[in-house]
Amino acid sequence: MRLFKDFSTRPEKLGLTIGNFDGVHRGHHLLIDSLRARVKEQGVVGALTFSNHPSYVLNHLPPSPLLCSKLHKIRLLQEAGVDTCFSIAFTEALAALSYREFLARIREAFPFDFLILGKGAAFGKKQEGNQEQILKLADEWGFEAIYLEKLEGISSGLIRKTILEGALDVAAQMLGRPFSILGELKEGVLLFEEALCLPPKGSYPVVVRSEEGSYRAKALVDKSVSIGDLPQPLHGAVEILFDPLHL
Repeated sequence: MRLFKDFSTRPEKLGLTIGNFDGVHRGHHLLIDSLRARVKEQGVVGALTFSNHPSYVLNHLPPSPLLCSKLHKIRLLQEAGVDTCFSIAFTEALAALSYREFLARIREAFPFDFLILGKGAAFGKKQEGNQEQILKLADEWGFEAIYLEKLEGISSGLIRKTILEGALDVAAQMLGRPFSILGELKEGVLLFEEALCLPPKGSYPVVVRSEEGSYRAKALVDKSVSIGDLPQPLHGAVEILFDPLHL
């Protein structure tokens, strides 16, 4: 991550992408990789995401189980190449902003030169900030807006469906990595604060990553997630990777 020691130092280019980024899958990586290509090595890749799912505020629907926790999402975004991340709460007040007000607030904190979004992305009150309006605003405000075609057959919703059905090998292909969960391991039980998407009840081969190292183990998914067959007792923060090669 880049470090600046005074306010007069500005990287050559600032690029931004906006989205919920649940799971940080291959489609999200495409946006981030495209930003990196635009801003080059001396620029900064930024991502704006939400600490809660916008559909809960916009449609008053109970949130779907998440593919990753807030902390895990930020870690995955950093691993994907994001230098600066804004994780903000999606509120009624935020939803009431026009797309111009919304982007103006972002540009005050992060005056981006490039904005890269997926096709169909829209934001602002009543989602009036569609591609046509954003392209006009880009010309007016002097930034470049780019819309990328979504990768066919890849979305957070589809990945969630495959995990709930137990097709973890298919989920791994869409994610570009094994499906994993970040949590706190206490007396063999994985603790996590948010409602996460889990595969069906059963026993699964996993890899447990901790500060001590990585270990093969078994995860028993039921009302909770228990970890067994570890070569040594583990406690504290861990990442549990469901191993599609040994299912």
